[in-house]
This record gives sequence, structure tokens and C-alpha cells, in this order.
Amino acid sequence: MNDAVWTFLEDFNVITGDLMFVVAVFGFLSRERIRRWITRNRFPTEPGLLDINIKWETIIFTVSNAEVPIWVIDQLQPAHIGLIATLESEPNAQIIRDHAVKKGIQHSTRTIPSADDLASARSAARYLLEELPHADLATIAVDVTGGKVPMSLGAFMAAEEAGANSLYVSSKFDPALKKPDMRTATIISISKQQ
Repeated sequence: MNDAVWTFLEDFNVITGDLMFVVAVFGFLSRERIRRWITRNRFPTEPGLLDINIKWETIIFTVSNAEVPIWVIDQLQPAHIGLIATLESEPNAQIIRDHAVKKGIQHSTRTIPSADDLASARSAARYLLEELPHADLATIAVDVTGGKVPMSLGAFMAAEEAGANSLYVSSKFDPALKKPDMRTATIISISKQQ
């Protein structure tokens, strides 16, 4: 081989080594993002009932009524709750906060301008996911039961991006009382952190 080939191979080796070093540094600095991508949420083929024996540190709720979040709080006993409310649902958020105070649960609320504002709901959920304490993502969940569809979708998107669990409360509606019949309620795991 002539000198030009050896020079090319040597230069190629140096460039490859430098590139591998840059990739290694990037991988080290972005290791949490890479880990979340690899261990991203898995959707069950059939929604499963939630194991209520898990110790949930933090649950974030989209708020429309007070009955469902209060029932979930009583079932799962979280240490912290986050509420995503609108100006219309703020009175119900206050009822939930009062219930949390009676149980010794810390709370935080983000108010969004409209239940139809998906971006605001997503931003509020993202803020609460970062603000509220939790040891790891397996102990935090976003309950997307309340609110209008855009509000729930925004909260769900933030949960997925953060790698948090997503919950939904299924119950029959009592037409006489015009509210959910919590005697028929079950908590369903929509997506679960693996």
C-alpha cells in the first residue's frame, strides 16, 4: 500500500475515535433521556385494574368534579396531589384541597384558562410533574378522568413525555344525582411505567 492509503486510514481512525468520544459524552450527559426512551411507558393490550396496594407518592388530577379525585385520594392515599383546574372548576378544586388538608396531604394547583386548551393543560401537568416530590416515576401518576377531552389529552401527553403512569376512573353515571356513582368506580391503568 502506498502512503496515501495509510494516511487516509490513519485519518479515518482518528475521526472515528473522536466521533465515538463525542457520542459517549453525549450519551453520558443525556443518559436520563435515553433511559426514559428505552423504558418508556407500555400500553397494556387490555386496560388493567390498578393495583391499589402500590404506595403512590404523588397523583395529579385534571379537575371537573370533586367526587372522583376525592374517591381516588381515599383509595390510594398519596402523600402529594397536584390539581389542574380551570376558572370554572376552581370551586371543586377547593373542595379537593380542603379534603387533602384534612388528610395531611400536600397539594399544588395550576389553573389553566380553558378546559379546551390542550397546550395549557400539557404545560400545567409538566410543571406539576417536575414540581411535586416523588422518589421515582413508578410512584407518580396522572389521573386523566376529569376535565374535557383536550384537558385530559394534554395531561396524558405530559405524563407520557415524563414517563409517568396514567390512570382513569371508570364508573357508572347516576342520572338522578347527575354525578358519577362512586359505588361502581374502579381505577384503570392506562399506561404504566416499566
